[in-house]
Amino acid sequence: MWLAVPGRRFTETRLLCITFVTASTAPRPITLRDGKHGLCTSRSLTASTWRSPTGVRPGSPTRLRAFSSPDSLPIAISVETRKAVGQSYSALRGFYRQYELIYIPADERDVIRLRTNYRDGENVFLYRTTSTADHARAVFLAYLDRLNQLNEKPEFYNAITDNCTTNIRLANITANLGKARPWNWRILLNGKGDELLYDRGFIDRSLPFATLKARSLINRRAKAADARRPIFPNSFE
Repeated sequence: MWLAVPGRRFTETRLLCITFVTASTAPRPITLRDGKHGLCTSRSLTASTWRSPTGVRPGSPTRLRAFSSPDSLPIAISVETRKAVGQSYSALRGFYRQYELIYIPADERDVIRLRTNYRDGENVFLYRTTSTADHARAVFLAYLDRLNQLNEKPEFYNAITDNCTTNIRLANITANLGKARPWNWRILLNGKGDELLYDRGFIDRSLPFATLKARSLINRRAKAADARRPIFPNSFE
């Protein structure tokens, strides 16, 4: 649960900070980071993709947003399915109201390192967005409001209409006071989402997209990074 305080101050509660041993196990107790997140000044985008079981084509991606502030460690927010104990994810079941939708605010070393260091077959790309500080704050507030709405009134995840990518789009529409960019097929087939953001200027365009994507792959650097560093992705700059 989060509390947004007037004056652009935000109080954090129950912020996950897990040091994983494997992709599904972690030592006890699990750390819950407390503190305050003040003037949000920037945000980045992390795109995680994995190969399908056949290894023939990329599987569906996960998008995470990371927000930075001068007076707190960065916060990563992951939009995911909330699975019951013993339940595994199925792309087919993702269409049929089998999972709740959940927002996970976490330390970057938790949700990003899990994907780069412990899960098999995931490629993680880190992009810096071109957002202004004001827009980053507006998007951050939209995430907090949505998180609190789901806490009060849970929703089902849907692989097409209510997933990580559509929720990112919703936050940006809210931050833009209801103004939405035209619909694009790459929103639906969101493995092309980073390419769409590049074409629309939301991520840096100083390099050709193929070159930028190759340079943005962080798996090897993540595995070499010190887990104790307080700002995990910034160690890659």
